[in-house]
Amino acid sequence: MSHAKRILLEAEESLLAAKLSSIRSQMNELAAVSVLPTEILEHIFSICVSWLYTPKKPTHRIAWTQVCRQWRSIAFNSPRLWQCIDLADPRFAREFLVRSKTAPISIYSPSPLKVYSDDLRVHAARLFSIDVFLFPDDMLDLFASIGSKLPTLTSLALKIPLCLPHLHSRHLYPHYAV
Repeated sequence: MSHAKRILLEAEESLLAAKLSSIRSQMNELAAVSVLPTEILEHIFSICVSWLYTPKKPTHRIAWTQVCRQWRSIAFNSPRLWQCIDLADPRFAREFLVRSKTAPISIYSPSPLKVYSDDLRVHAARLFSIDVFLFPDDMLDLFASIGSKLPTLTSLALKIPLCLPHLHSRHLYPHYAV
């Protein structure tokens, strides 16, 4: 197949894909759910978001943002849907920080694994809740990255894993040895 023929076929494929996308959008507009007001859809999405914070996380964590353009647009333009940030998942943490825009945020870490904390200082003024389960050194790193100015913080829960009984705390935490 010649190079010119390939270019023509790719152009035709692109046009057909655009047409198919347009047809699918029109079909979505005919669905009963498309007449729901944005506020109702946002509320439904907030229920979906709450599923992210259950012990058994959904396989497709933000699938509701991939149903159609309307849902995606509503979800991505609703900062309140992105306010609760799981620091144990760096990829999601970064995206949630961006999508939460200027909304107050809550950060948490459900397990004592290393957490994402790179950009938190920039968002510290928006922090209203911190609920983390971390090893002491990681806890120190987290608060070093956040900084000391937390004007909107109203809830703070700090949990550390239990130490193994045969280890003395000075071996685990030499900075705090008495």
